[in-house]
Amino acid sequence: MNPIASHRYELAQSTSACATNINHPPSRSGMLARLLTSASLRWKRNRMISAFNAMDDHVLRDIGIHRTQIEQFVDSLSTRELDMAPLAQTPPKVSEPWDQAA
Repeated sequence: MNPIASHRYELAQSTSACATNINHPPSRSGMLARLLTSASLRWKRNRMISAFNAMDDHVLRDIGIHRTQIEQFVDSLSTRELDMAPLAQTPPKVSEPWDQAA
């Protein structure tokens, strides 16, 4: 066999073994990174859903979604859009007269 063709054959065999990841199990650091990324995305999704649920129906109507479509709408957002800070903020706590110490 031609030495150049033999080298190409060996090179193709070695790259296909690495590409299919037969000899290399996933590393723990890669699994941890995927776990943290997944948890972060889930937290951002839940934060965005909470922000939309806190909005008034009139505001949601202005955006163009109904309250029943919030989860579907948030699922359609990209990762970059999920990184945005929600506009709805929790209202400040109003202290009642009976909450204050006399």
